[in-house]
Amino acid sequence: MSIKKTISYLLIMSLLHYSCVSSKIQTFGTITLLNTVDCQEKAQSILLYFQGEPIAFEYDKIGLIEVDGAQYASDEEILNYMKYYAWENCANAVINIEVDYKTKVENRYEEEKEYYDAKIYRGLAVKIDKETLVGKRYLETSDLGFVDFVNQDREQNSRVSVAGFVIGLLIVVIAVIVGSDNEE
Repeated sequence: MSIKKTISYLLIMSLLHYSCVSSKIQTFGTITLLNTVDCQEKAQSILLYFQGEPIAFEYDKIGLIEVDGAQYASDEEILNYMKYYAWENCANAVINIEVDYKTKVENRYEEEKEYYDAKIYRGLAVKIDKETLVGKRYLETSDLGFVDFVNQDREQNSRVSVAGFVIGLLIVVIAVIVGSDNEE
């Protein structure tokens, strides 16, 4: 195999490997909006109710949230993302939260693949009626730590993505330089 082909192969493999590694460390989620609500001001905290817990209050449905944890994500990290997606869409609670697992593949482009089970949380984002007992109690609390956590986590993942891009770019430059030296 020529040096050019070898370097090209290494470049492609390193970029594919980087894309796998970056997805392994990142928790992400989605919300499927079911309804829009009046959002004069965002909630000061998000209440969580897991599947089977009693729901003794009136609410408006906002959307279905699903958060996929990264390989080593803690429950707290995944729930912080769940709260964030709810908060971002003007909910003040997530109800009927269920936990599941999804098998994911790392190194999918290499011979030795690594399989792991990622934890997934699903729930319904809602806006609790402020006139209920729960709504009145809810208004007295404030906990927005999840917003700071998600913003910091996203910033860190962004830095990892930029670093990976720069490394990939350097590999391309080196490959071009080495390739041009070999042609002479």
